[in-house]
Amino acid sequence: MGMHPHWRIALLLNLQIGYCRRALMGIAAYGRKHGWLFEELPSHIDSMESFATEPPDGVIAHVLDEPLGRMLERTDIPVVNVSSNHEDLSLPTIDADQSVVGEMAANYFWELGYRHYAFFGSASAAFSRQRENAYRYSLRGRAVSFSSTHIDYTLRPPFERHMKQAEEAIAHWLKTLPKPVAIFCSNDEHARLLSSLCQVGEILVPDEVALLGVDNDETMCSLASPQLSSVDNPAEEVGYRAAAMLDKLMSGKRKLLSERISPIQVVERASTER
Repeated sequence: MGMHPHWRIALLLNLQIGYCRRALMGIAAYGRKHGWLFEELPSHIDSMESFATEPPDGVIAHVLDEPLGRMLERTDIPVVNVSSNHEDLSLPTIDADQSVVGEMAANYFWELGYRHYAFFGSASAAFSRQRENAYRYSLRGRAVSFSSTHIDYTLRPPFERHMKQAEEAIAHWLKTLPKPVAIFCSNDEHARLLSSLCQVGEILVPDEVALLGVDNDETMCSLASPQLSSVDNPAEEVGYRAAAMLDKLMSGKRKLLSERISPIQVVERASTER
């Protein structure tokens, strides 16, 4: 048997997100075993301009914006997506099982004895809707109150006028919720935003508001005061399996089915300590 070719892999990841940085560790672990060469590019449609002159052998992408997804659908280069932000993309996708994420959050709060529940996330991102639906569904038939509010999903909220208005509306929502309330946030970014608004609004975390994020992004979780609890997603395993799937695609296997991996556990920090 000859040496495995040195596949050149383009990584279109949003490395400011903890989930992507952790997925990268899994991708790198697989790549080291197989002598892959990596090129990191922004997860943006402009990155694909370089493919015309020097196409990579394969692509692993974290597709947040739809135009990039549509362009990756049309390319002949094998692609694996590690984001379930768009439900209608036909790319092979490996990601956490979002319904189990939502269920885990609901059961965690239920066991802590909460009767007032809320959700804060993105109305546009599919992963957020899936987490919210499962969270809500898991609480059905239990005597609880439920409220939710949404904000557009952007990586770093641009602090423009609309953002300020959104924050004012969210701050008002936080004040009006029955207390003590358990708030599940679609990711650690959203949990951190609520944490800041609670601090400014002098709402006590966790006494009045318990906050739970997703991704266990240790940087994000530690920037909040108190530190944030979070559902730990299997990001390294997602990355490793995405690389393994890409390997099969590059070796000539046609279209593989998407995979969903169960989250690991709730990592408890001070934002949910009762």
